[in-house]
Amino acid sequence: MRTLESLRNSCVDKDSIITFEQSTQSTELILPTTPINCSLLSHVIESGFYLLSCRIMFQFDQTAPLFSHDKVYTAIKMLYHVPGNSNYSEYVDITNAYASTNSDNVFIIDIKKPIYILPNSGNFNLQFFPQNFSGNEEPVSTSGTSSAGVDENFKLVEWDDDFVWDDKLTLNNFTSGSDIEDHLIETHLCDFIIVNSDSHFSASVQFQCFLPTAFPDESLPAGIYKAGTIPTCHLIIKTETGTEISRNTTSSGSYQTFLDIATTIDTLGTYSLYASGACHTTYTQIGNYGYIDLLVSRCGGGSKNSLNHSTAKSTASLRSPVFKQLTIDGTTTEVGTYLSQTMAAGVHNLPNYSLVESSLTLRRIF
Repeated sequence: MRTLESLRNSCVDKDSIITFEQSTQSTELILPTTPINCSLLSHVIESGFYLLSCRIMFQFDQTAPLFSHDKVYTAIKMLYHVPGNSNYSEYVDITNAYASTNSDNVFIIDIKKPIYILPNSGNFNLQFFPQNFSGNEEPVSTSGTSSAGVDENFKLVEWDDDFVWDDKLTLNNFTSGSDIEDHLIETHLCDFIIVNSDSHFSASVQFQCFLPTAFPDESLPAGIYKAGTIPTCHLIIKTETGTEISRNTTSSGSYQTFLDIATTIDTLGTYSLYASGACHTTYTQIGNYGYIDLLVSRCGGGSKNSLNHSTAKSTASLRSPVFKQLTIDGTTTEVGTYLSQTMAAGVHNLPNYSLVESSLTLRRIF
């Protein structure tokens, strides 16, 4: 019978620590759509389980407007070479929870978690990058008494982020020799109602390759399938009559990706958000000739698939103007506090960023 003590004693090199070097890349400000290589190690690491301890400190342009840290999701990947001179990458962490600092635009990520290192030929690189940005809003108060010193026009909005859906699968009916795009089945996520013109709807959705059932002959368990890639996935907005008004599409060399969609709508009525896509595998005998489902992560209080081990959730929001435009200076206004968008959603709307410092160590477990 295994005990905690025997488990500890069976650890290999438990007192040996592998320390990565900090990269000199991106100490200067770069675009938020460009990944930063933060920690490097050139030599081979023996395959096995390791405890990864990591701290990454990065900052956005200090002259840029301030924004809430929880509006930003960052992703961290481990990249290295495996036999056959091919590159391998795996997500280590996706988070929007950061350690506190004394500076508003400085972020600290602390990670301590077990990872598995495949047989490799070295060239390790820990890379991080902004994965998603949901925009920033600030309250604006109007007292109705005096507007001295105020000389700008702005829009006031009502905010609705009460959207809910469960973890869902996007299906396909691919046939050999055809185009996967012609065989994607759209999955309904949510509905929303436009009651004021110039309303803005946006969503950020996580897709993951997924096997709903196991394939014992290929030693493939059910659940998230990390060996697959996403050749295509879509977010689609349609009217209640089925007319498509907006679509965003992406592909990913990884088993997991986020996709954003945003649109401003003037025509009142009911609209729906749909998702579609597929995962490609090298096993033509599973799924539809090797094309399997994608798992769309839940939103709001939606239920979680028992085989989904990711804590990341999708988000959706609707902003409806209270006033189409309000000029304050010289005008008596209604008393109240409203949300005004100061930064639009989307990673490309973030300020430029740079690496402050990073540290990474691995301690062998098994």
